Amino acid sequence: MRTHINYPAGPDGAQVQKAISDKKIHGYFYDKKNKKSVDTITNNLTWAGAAGALVANTDNVARWVQLLYHGSLIIPEYRERALAELESLVSTKTGKPIPAVTEKEPMGFGLGVAAIYNKQLKQAFWFYEGSTLGFRVTYVWSPCNDITTVVALNSKAGEGDPKSPMGDHIHEANQKLYQAIMQHNPELRCKK
Repeated sequence: MRTHINYPAGPDGAQVQKAISDKKIHGYFYDKKNKKSVDTITNNLTWAGAAGALVANTDNVARWVQLLYHGSLIIPEYRERALAELESLVSTKTGKPIPAVTEKEPMGFGLGVAAIYNKQLKQAFWFYEGSTLGFRVTYVWSPCNDITTVVALNSKAGEGDPKSPMGDHIHEANQKLYQAIMQHNPELRCKK
C-alpha cells in the first residue's frame, strides 16, 4: 500500500514541521478548572479530525466562501440542487424549516452553514464559525453585495457561555468589520 501513497511532506511530516515551526502562532484557551489561559502552540491538531486538518489564513477562507456560495466547487450538473440543499434552512428557535431568516426568525442552520438576520442593517448574512482549542475563525457573506469578511482569533473563548472570562465576541467583531467596510464604501451597500 505504501507504494501507492504520495507523501509530499515526508512519511512523518518532519520536513513540514521544520518549515513551519517558526511561523506558528500561539493560540489560547481558558482552563476553567485552573482559572488560567493555556497556550496551545505545542498541541497537535490531529485529535480534531477534519476540524484540525485545514490550515488557512483569512484570505484563503474568503476565497473558499466565494467558491462555495457561487457553486464553483460543485460539478455544474449538480450545482443548482447542491446549493439549494446547502442553503435550506431550519430555524434555531423552532427547529422547523424556514424559507429565509427574517426579523422574526433571525437565525437558521443549513447544511454545514448558518444564516443570520441583522436587525440593525435589515439584512441577511450567511456565516459559519469553526474552532479548535486555541483558535477560531468566522466568516460572514452578504449575498446582496457579494462581500465576504473573515475574522480569525488566536483564542478559544466561551462560545455559548455568557459568563466566560474570555468572552465570545467574534461574531460582533465580524459584523463591525462589515459595517466599517460599508461606511467607507457606501457604493457597496445593499439596495433595500
